[in-house]
Amino acid sequence: MGEIQNTYTEEQKERALQLMALLGNAAEVSRQLADDKGDPVGIPETTLRHWKNTSHRDRFLEIRADVLPQIQKTIAAQLEDDVIADSAVIEKLRDEMLLKIGDMKAGEIASAYRNLGVKRAVDIDKSQLLRGNPTEIVQTQNADELIGALARIAPGMVIDSTADDISDVTVLGSGA
Repeated sequence: MGEIQNTYTEEQKERALQLMALLGNAAEVSRQLADDKGDPVGIPETTLRHWKNTSHRDRFLEIRADVLPQIQKTIAAQLEDDVIADSAVIEKLRDEMLLKIGDMKAGEIASAYRNLGVKRAVDIDKSQLLRGNPTEIVQTQNADELIGALARIAPGMVIDSTADDISDVTVLGSGA
């Protein structure tokens, strides 16, 4: 175990900030640094949090920006693994629900089934987001593009013309 020190080398600080960026948990980083076989160093959690939030904030943010893609890929992979595991559980719940449909309490299995389905959908959405894939597809067209597309689909249904102004119209049969 690394002993608590009062001063730390730049290399030790850099290593600690990198672990903070990757793990995000000062207690876990402190444990890992103290248990490191190659270079054990005891840095208290409070010191790690102080470096992250105050004295070495700029460097921490630089490191975090550098490792963020790696973190996002890891989280996306974990979410995708959860989706696969959840799918098996959902199938089992569905089968159980079908077997017990007459005996089950209202909503017990159905509620679990629905909740896991929602969790699976959220996990898929978040893994897509973390991988930089779209989570929704939005298409916008202005009126000219839309009319052009309609004209290509149904030639003869769209007429290119302008309306004539007929402002001097007399209204017939208004009944007033």
